[in-house]
Amino acid sequence: MTIYLEQDKDKIIVKFNYSSKLVQLIRTIPGRKYEPDRKYWTVPLSARNNLLELFKNEKIIIDFPFSVTKTFQKTSEKIDTLFIDNKKAMESDLITNIITELKLKGYQNTTRKSYLGHIYRYLTYISQLIPYELVEKDPLIIKSNSKGLINELTHENLKTYIITLLDDDCSHSYVNQAISAINFFYKETINQDKKLQLDIKRPKKENKLPKVLSTQEIVKLFQAVDNLKYKTIFMLTYSGGLRVGEVVKLKLSDIDKDRKLICIRTGKGLKDRYTLLSATALNTLEKYMKIQHTSQWLFPGQSKNSHLTVRSVQKEFSKTRKKAGITKEVSIHSLRHSFATHLLEAGTDIRYIQELLGHKSTKTTQVYTHVTKKELTKINSPLDNLFD
Repeated sequence: MTIYLEQDKDKIIVKFNYSSKLVQLIRTIPGRKYEPDRKYWTVPLSARNNLLELFKNEKIIIDFPFSVTKTFQKTSEKIDTLFIDNKKAMESDLITNIITELKLKGYQNTTRKSYLGHIYRYLTYISQLIPYELVEKDPLIIKSNSKGLINELTHENLKTYIITLLDDDCSHSYVNQAISAINFFYKETINQDKKLQLDIKRPKKENKLPKVLSTQEIVKLFQAVDNLKYKTIFMLTYSGGLRVGEVVKLKLSDIDKDRKLICIRTGKGLKDRYTLLSATALNTLEKYMKIQHTSQWLFPGQSKNSHLTVRSVQKEFSKTRKKAGITKEVSIHSLRHSFATHLLEAGTDIRYIQELLGHKSTKTTQVYTHVTKKELTKINSPLDNLFD
């Protein structure tokens, strides 16, 4: 079992695939907390040494700087622990080249972060196969001129790594993205002469249905929001089927009050699109605008020069969902799923829904036909027929 550790302000984020044994261990740490929406645990930063001691028999991958955690580092010297110092890794030629290529190819910021994460983890795995240069016992430094690195980036090692992910019960979508990220790394960064030929078979995509809220649950959710800013965000998200990364980046100029439309600029896939602005959402937005004087972002963050973070919205949604008494384990993205499903149930043509959501293909939008109740409600269960 592999355990990933990341740092978030005064907490350590602990990620691992479900194991009753590991859950029992982490529950012994005072102040630990499980985040069901994000599917990870958090523990106080002060519990770092206790954390490593508890998991000393497991493989641990630590993905955050250790400049302020020398004690933590010394404690881990006798444990099967691999470090990636983000700052030093980012300064290396190799990582810089990856970031440059991702930007040149027009990948969005969220995709760039995901790809870098996958590449970090893959290089960490490779580092177990070869002796890396460690400078003054500092965390791992990835160097582009390492012959050992280039020699070990083989087709067979990649296959073994993918099998390791599957053995760790990683989702197929996660594994497929890992393959895409590593393919990009091979072809665009270290394989300019195209000598390395990768032909990795991808696991079949899981046919998971989107989690949808009923119209009654949507109403309960909106009624449970106390903060006008977040109520406006949730309403706009459901009104137009927005992604959370799109709603936080909205500007006043993106709102077309006369035509009742929202303009999403350079959304996923770098495509602009228009979607719906309901009269109800517009009314709430106008109330919000009377108290929020913004010059650029509709929902500014701590600084007026930056927009509200995605994480802030996710946290508020989780809190509101619980307050509304909604027991479904859903995230704010469920508002987008619910928007599409409810339109489909109301008889809207799927091609219009595809355009509103910004899907490249109707195949992506077709998934909502499997969760709509429109046709299912016309079917009687055979149990009911027994007592007619």
